[in-house]
Amino acid sequence: MRWTKSRIRTTWGRSAARHEVAGVAGVVIPERRSASVTAAACKASAGAVEHLRVARVRNLADWLAEGRNDRWIYGADAEAERAYTDVDWTGRAVLVLGSEGGASPTVRGSCDELFPSRSPGRSAR
Repeated sequence: MRWTKSRIRTTWGRSAARHEVAGVAGVVIPERRSASVTAAACKASAGAVEHLRVARVRNLADWLAEGRNDRWIYGADAEAERAYTDVDWTGRAVLVLGSEGGASPTVRGSCDELFPSRSPGRSAR
């Protein structure tokens, strides 16, 4: 699975640590208006960033469109109804996460399916 972040404005190190533990193969980051792999991100990830492949792309929506043929693209969206636990994560998949405001409409439109960005746990509120 590849994990993409759309419109990141903060350090994503802690998220990278959780995703690396979950088996994510790599991270795709837009070239503009997003965080970079910095010393602070590496420190916040507890070294997880060192074990992830990181790619920077010019346009995330274009990158998603190019890969549509051989993988499913799932996006997190606050308004979605299908639970992330109902998604079949086997095979090639891309998980698109946005900033606090969510992914851009263009990136959301590139997803095959959307699931809620909030989980039902007490710590997710």
